[in-house]
Amino acid sequence: MIAFGLVLAATLAAAPKPAAAKAAPKQPAPAAQAQPAAPALVPPPPAVEADAEVMGFLSLTQTTAARDGGVKLPWDGPGGAQLKLSWDALDKRNEQLMLGDMMARSLMDLVRTFYDTEGGLNPESMKAQLKKLVGGPMEEAREAYLSAVTWEERRLFFVERAAAEAEGLGSPIPGVERPLVDRRAAAIRSGAVKKALAMKLDGYRDLALGLVAYLDGDNFGALERVRGAAQALPDFAVAHAFLGSIYFLFDQKEPAVTAWRRALELDPNNKAVAEALKEHGRKQRRQSQTP
Repeated sequence: MIAFGLVLAATLAAAPKPAAAKAAPKQPAPAAQAQPAAPALVPPPPAVEADAEVMGFLSLTQTTAARDGGVKLPWDGPGGAQLKLSWDALDKRNEQLMLGDMMARSLMDLVRTFYDTEGGLNPESMKAQLKKLVGGPMEEAREAYLSAVTWEERRLFFVERAAAEAEGLGSPIPGVERPLVDRRAAAIRSGAVKKALAMKLDGYRDLALGLVAYLDGDNFGALERVRGAAQALPDFAVAHAFLGSIYFLFDQKEPAVTAWRRALELDPNNKAVAEALKEHGRKQRRQSQTP
């Protein structure tokens, strides 16, 4: 065994050694690969304000139906087929608006009665009615209005296509203002319309609950609620009239007069507000003019 090992070692020693491998020629260092440029950040689309025109489809008094394709005008020109496809969504939208308006109007009529009768002929009955309306009926109104927004978005899908087809052939559709339609569609898709609608409905709720707080003797709670309502409902005269009256309870004459003036701007026929301004507005002006 040992002899076999010696023979193997001798054989290996006598074997010709392989030629050393030639060194590979130096290759030039690879040029640094250019890194792909980072993709340019695409700025988000500008926010679309949910202004009165954008929200006009939700209003019976400030409706924009004659400008946004919301009136079923006969049109056999380019885009007419697409326009007719929007009418089914228009009908469903209007059904939901009628339901929402019915619920909200009941609450607002009660608020006006509260104001006109200085708290209602029967305050406890008035308080119970207010509490009832801000419960289930107000939630039904919210759901109906949100459903109306969804149907309006579907309607505008067809109106936009109709307007694009008609304008592409140089024949705009009567009663369809493309900028208004595009702004409203963008505001709905961004969520701005539903957000503004939710704020408005919360304003109605705050106003009603503010009156309940007032009937309960919680003037501070009433002020907080009604102040929030006036901010959410800048065009609702009664909210500003109430706000002025509650400020006056706290002897805050200046904000009271400011709120009353806004109420009178919105409703020049409000005799109670006009009388309050006649009595207290002049005093405020005299004080402000005193050196």
